Amino acid sequence: MGIDPESEPGLSLRPRIEKFTRCNGHEYVLEAAKETAKRMAGTHGEVADPWPYTVEVVNEALVRGRELYTRFNLYENSLRCKIEVLVTHELGEKWWETPENYLSADDVPKLRRNPRLWKSAVAGDEPEMQELTGALQFLRVLDFGELQAIVRHLFNPVFRHVMVPVALNTGSAPMVPDLSWMTARHKQFASTRNQVMHARVVPKETYGQVRRRLDSMLEALEFDVPKTMANIDSCAGKMAAAI
Repeated sequence: MGIDPESEPGLSLRPRIEKFTRCNGHEYVLEAAKETAKRMAGTHGEVADPWPYTVEVVNEALVRGRELYTRFNLYENSLRCKIEVLVTHELGEKWWETPENYLSADDVPKLRRNPRLWKSAVAGDEPEMQELTGALQFLRVLDFGELQAIVRHLFNPVFRHVMVPVALNTGSAPMVPDLSWMTARHKQFASTRNQVMHARVVPKETYGQVRRRLDSMLEALEFDVPKTMANIDSCAGKMAAAI
């Protein structure tokens, strides 16, 4: 997190700002300064001291990134397990050897270019897949986008009635999402995950919506989200105390 602007009272404001910017990166600080200016203009000077407020905004951005990183980690790994069980049941043993059965025509060529999955082949020949011990080994090689591509391609026969957020099942006539609904979620998740993994600022508005949607998908994947996050936070506290 950013340093406390009052933690080094011997420094004048300008060196403190320069140090804070060097530590946290100009992108975070610039975005925080813009938000501070907007807040001051909108509240007629409610922000008494803009610099401490700017530091708080930077810290909030870092917390948003941390919270989403943890959730994306849970979601991606749980997705691997869910795909392993459901697709094996649907397509049978060694289903991963025939990409046309679980990926769209657009996604198959991308998978065949993965050197961790395919042996080198003579030009013009069909590459042969590496020997894998099971579906989970195959799924561990795939990235986030490839996992989501499998879910989309097999959405109607496999995932439509399984990965239904709890929030959609509360009415007398539960909503069953369609492929366009899932595709929109996947597009947003991929974009936000990219921001998080590359340490870019996730806006407050995006954070709130993505966090709610990730939590609902985690619930569909059988997580007790509050309990899971509380356990992770507790573990983090214990590790910090032990250092």
